[in-house]
Amino acid sequence: MAKQLIAELAGTGKIFRGNQLLTEAPYSLRIYQEYVHGIPELRDIEGAVHADKRFILPLIGEELSLELNDGHSVGFFFTDAQGLIANTTGILSPQGQEIA
Repeated sequence: MAKQLIAELAGTGKIFRGNQLLTEAPYSLRIYQEYVHGIPELRDIEGAVHADKRFILPLIGEELSLELNDGHSVGFFFTDAQGLIANTTGILSPQGQEIA
């Protein structure tokens, strides 16, 4: 399976638990398109939210959402205290439709 970088996103976003705004923090994301036998399949989002470890630690593994600075969002959870994330959704439009 091959993987190609298709976009890099960076800025300051808002972190939510449900509808509750928790904080704002810088983020850096990379979006990859995965190919199986030359056919586009899954898209993968890798990256980090650069917040204080004291904020991140109690939230590791909890489902959150990150509103990007352009109004789009992505569901995620923290995987470690350095702010690395695993996405639970693709990139969502402001109306909630998955676009990437």
